[in-house]
Amino acid sequence: MKNRDPISRDGSYVKHNKDVPDDLDRVFETIRKQNRDSPEREPLNRLLGVWDVQVDFFLQGTGIRMQAYGVADGRPIVGGRYIQFAVATDYEGNSYNAMIVLCYDAIVGRYMSVLLDNTVTSLMNCQGSFDFERQLLSEEGELSNASFECRHPVRTTWDLSEEDLIDLNWEAPLGEKGQWVSILRAVMTRRPTTDYDDL
Repeated sequence: MKNRDPISRDGSYVKHNKDVPDDLDRVFETIRKQNRDSPEREPLNRLLGVWDVQVDFFLQGTGIRMQAYGVADGRPIVGGRYIQFAVATDYEGNSYNAMIVLCYDAIVGRYMSVLLDNTVTSLMNCQGSFDFERQLLSEEGELSNASFECRHPVRTTWDLSEEDLIDLNWEAPLGEKGQWVSILRAVMTRRPTTDYDDL
């Protein structure tokens, strides 16, 4: 056992309550299992596979509703510790492409996700919890909105209550008097294709 004191941002030493073990391989294996093999990870595993997608975009303040159709692909990345969920759709000759990376952070006990898409050059960062009784992943974060040219709060829900079906909803406080309204809904149906045995 060796006592290693890391240096903090202000240059001072951070004291450990316990010694850091020399067997770092064992430590990293424990961390890996916490993320991949914990019961909390199981809901994210349901996103794996290939999905047919229908997306409804609601442009608040304009009365415009657009529909897009395409495909989504969920797969494990970075040694299986994260789920990458990529979406490619087409609407009226335009493409909407997005990538969501999700994980369960065992250190803080929260689900976390980051989204990037081709509407704005920005990131949507969210975190939240999973309701095992309702089979609902709920997160909150912030989103840069190309229609309003601003960054605002966002709520996301992944309804996994039906087998082989995902019902994803985004809400934002963009209604009259700032009420929360739907800005996106995506319904996804699993294709009987890839089985990711390496997870």
